[in-house]
Parts: sequence; structure tokens; C-alpha cells
Amino acid sequence: MDSQEIQKIKNQLAKTDYENDLKIVSQKKPKVPMVLFFGRDNFSDNSKYLFLDASRNNYGFEPLWCSFNPQLVQELLALNLNAVDLSINAGKNIAFLIKAPLCVFTISPNESLQISAYAAALAGAQKVQLWHGVGTKQLDLALTDKADLGNPSFVHQLVEASSIDYILSPAQTWDRQWREFFGVRKIIRAGMPRNEVLTRKPLEHELVGSYKKVFKSPDAFKILWAPSFTYIGDQPMWMNQSIYEKILAPFHARKIKVELVIKPHPYDSRLENEIKNNPLVISPGPDIYPYLNQVDLLITDKSSIFTDFLHCNKPIIFIKNNRINETDADNIFMSQLPGVETELHSVGAAVERVLTKDEFVQIRAELKSKAFDTSAADACKEINSYFAELVPTLVA
Repeated sequence: MDSQEIQKIKNQLAKTDYENDLKIVSQKKPKVPMVLFFGRDNFSDNSKYLFLDASRNNYGFEPLWCSFNPQLVQELLALNLNAVDLSINAGKNIAFLIKAPLCVFTISPNESLQISAYAAALAGAQKVQLWHGVGTKQLDLALTDKADLGNPSFVHQLVEASSIDYILSPAQTWDRQWREFFGVRKIIRAGMPRNEVLTRKPLEHELVGSYKKVFKSPDAFKILWAPSFTYIGDQPMWMNQSIYEKILAPFHARKIKVELVIKPHPYDSRLENEIKNNPLVISPGPDIYPYLNQVDLLITDKSSIFTDFLHCNKPIIFIKNNRINETDADNIFMSQLPGVETELHSVGAAVERVLTKDEFVQIRAELKSKAFDTSAADACKEINSYFAELVPTLVA
């Protein structure tokens, strides 16, 4: 072992010692009444809508958006919204993070925090996972029998994903799933915050982080194709020109004005050139939810957006995807989907079927009532009111 390798080990040991010490400091440090909200790199998803509601109303705690995106932080500050730039002044940020009693995530804490010292600084905070929807996929701890537990990176991912104290569960049907995925037992029962905007017009600041415009033709039949992420090495299904023609052909035959928009999964942002050179494809990053209730037909391969779209009561077509790792038979969507399921090459026939008759109106209503026990319109108020009671107990 040469001197360079020895120094590398010493540095790693020093880093581990520092972060262990920082965890102790965080656990001992008295807290102040604030709630930290973490999201994706852009301003979107459940934590966005919950943060904005907390910023509009006085729940007795200070809401702060935490991000590694300096441009977003500056935009929020210009709107008099509290935001913290995690990309600079790490020492100052750590001094701030150790005072937090409660933090809220939409994706894995590891993905949100990025820096292990920040995770250590939040060791004394309670953590709430809103997640980004309910659907049919298996996640994290539910995969241990299939994955390689000899892989340190995967085990670390499991630790980060399960390092939460509370989870948002919009219906009792999902409670067991969350225990299996994340090992969490404390449930917050409310709707998904991102679904509120499906029930009404966007409020002030809810268009921040979203598209300026999704659909060009207000009088056209609007189709949104929102697939799950593309596995590395696979060809994105949304790049196939012949599929576009199959989707649109039934409308052209009926002389119905139609507009197709394709929104890739946020993880497909790496396919920048393919997205930029395709006029039907919009950027994966911005928030689509302020526009989702404009959609007349959703096409997806069981991305969790379909469960949210049940609030719009519009037709859905499901593209079969054998790469999706699905849950067990207890999942309400495994025995019955709220729409037509088809192979990709037969999507034209599925569209024809939808245009001929909407067969799934009653099924959509039944599955929506099972997937969501509470009103989407009250989701943010219910969750932030829960925080209003919880935070004082963590600060005391």
C-alpha cells in the first residue's frame, strides 16, 4: 500500500469521525420552530405545494425551501419566499441545519441532501417522506430478496431511504406497502399535495418551476404521454416516430383536431439531445401538474402520474412495460387498471377504443376512492396542520 492510498484511508476515517461527531451535535442542539422542505433540482412535486401552502398561511413554524439550485433559490427569495442555497457556505448551512426539528422530502433524502455532512447535520431532526405518488412499483426494502446485498452502494441506498420517521399515505390500502418499502410505521393520512392543483386553478407562485405553456392549441384534443424512466442502455419508447402516427391516426380519420405532448421522466433529462431535437417532447424537469387537468387522454406505462390523473376523471391508456418491478396482488391496481392496457405497437387500436367509448368511468371512480381516503383539495392544509401540532413537541 503506497502513501497515497494510506492518506486516502486517513482522510476517509477523519471524515467518518467528523460526521459521527456532527450527528451527536445535531441530536443535542436545541431546535427552533421551522420546517425544511426538500425537492428535486427544480421546483416541483409534493414538497413544492406543501411549502407554498405553509408560506401563505401561518402554522406557527417558519417554512424554508432547501436547494442546490442557486437560480431557483434567487427566484424564490425575489418572491419573498424563504429559501436556502445548499451549494455554497457549507459550514454556515450546517450551523443552520442542526437547528431544524423537522424536514420534508419528496424523493430519497440521500438524493435531496447530496452531501453526507448535511445528512449528519440533520440527525437530530424528524424526517417526513411525502414520496411522489402511489402506484405499482416495488421500492427499496421490498427488493432485498432480489438485489445484491453484497453491494455496499445498494445497502447505503437502503439506509438512506429508510432513515425517515413519518410517511404520507393517502389511503389505508398503502400503509403496509410503506412499511415494506421504507420500514416506517408513523402514518400521516392526507392527500398528495401535488394533486390540489388538479382541483382548481393554480394559485400565486404555483406556476414557479412549471412550464410557461404545455399545449399550443386550446381547442384541440390534448394527449399527454408520460412514461416512466428509461433504463440506461435502452432506447426510449417515446423516440419512435411510427408510434406517434399510430396515436394520432384515429383522430385524423375522424377529422378531430389533436395535440400530442410527450413528457419524459425527470431521470431522462440525461437524454438532452433527443429531447431538444423532437418538437413533441417537452423538458422532463419542470412541473406539469398545473396543466394536468387540461389533458383529455393520458398515456403512460404505470408511472405514478396515472393515480393522480384519476382526480381528472379522463381516459388513460397503459403501455405494457416488462422492466417495471411491480408489487404484489394486494396492490389495488394489479388486478384492475383504470384504463386500456396495450403493447406499444398496438397503441393505435387502444386509442381507437378510447375514442369509441370511455369504458372505464365507473372503474376509475372506484379505484380513486380506494387510492385516496381524503380530499385532494385539503391535502396541504391537513399536512401542515399536523406539522403545526408536531413542531412544538420537537422544539420543547
